Amino acid sequence: MGNTHAPIWFAKFGATCAVLLTFCWATPRLFPNLPQFPPLTTDQQQVVVFDRYFSLPALEVVLVGSSLSYRLKEEFFVGEQIRNAALPGASPLTGLAIIGAAPAPRPRIIAVEANILSRAIDNSLFQKFKNARRSDDGFRPLRTAAAYYQRALDDRLTLSDARKQSILNGPAITRNVERAVAATVVEWNKPYFDDAFLKKNTNALFSLVETLEAQGVRIFLYQLPYLAVVNETLYARMVRKALAQVFG
Repeated sequence: MGNTHAPIWFAKFGATCAVLLTFCWATPRLFPNLPQFPPLTTDQQQVVVFDRYFSLPALEVVLVGSSLSYRLKEEFFVGEQIRNAALPGASPLTGLAIIGAAPAPRPRIIAVEANILSRAIDNSLFQKFKNARRSDDGFRPLRTAAAYYQRALDDRLTLSDARKQSILNGPAITRNVERAVAATVVEWNKPYFDDAFLKKNTNALFSLVETLEAQGVRIFLYQLPYLAVVNETLYARMVRKALAQVFG
């Protein structure tokens, strides 16, 4: 009798697995903005940035840059037509190279942060996203409920208009950054920054800009402001010099 029911049991088991796998495959394609657990490492953060960039609908304007621009929250831009693709621990070269290589539609405008030019293109990240392929989509639905809960705890879900306004109306947050500023000044005044390497990266940036502009994308360079003491460090001055030499 046990043998009689065995084929039925296996059929039910197989059907259940097939339904589950179909659900796992279909859900991230039907609901592209499913949350993920907060990344724990810089590498994970970088992957999440472009996994999100290629999963969500294209917007008019894209930011690329380093950790400085990564902190600019999309929720606070007027019109919310800006996608932030800045990479923590990386440079604008990587983000620009990925957008330029991927077959996905180009944004109309790319704003390029030009504060950090001491890092070349991250080839590992570039290879991962140059064809705009997603990673690990199949298993994301199994973690969605828990991720929603975690992101709600972290206040990472999209803010309501009332919440945004309450933040903007509140007093500015003050933080003690003296130690971090002092460390940055010491580091950025060290003589190991190489003029030729900065010039090489700036030329690479210029080449990427030319390529994308030829495809109809408007490119704007910007620099986020430093404190005066940081602005006059050796590194900050060398970056400005390289930009002036290459871009004029």
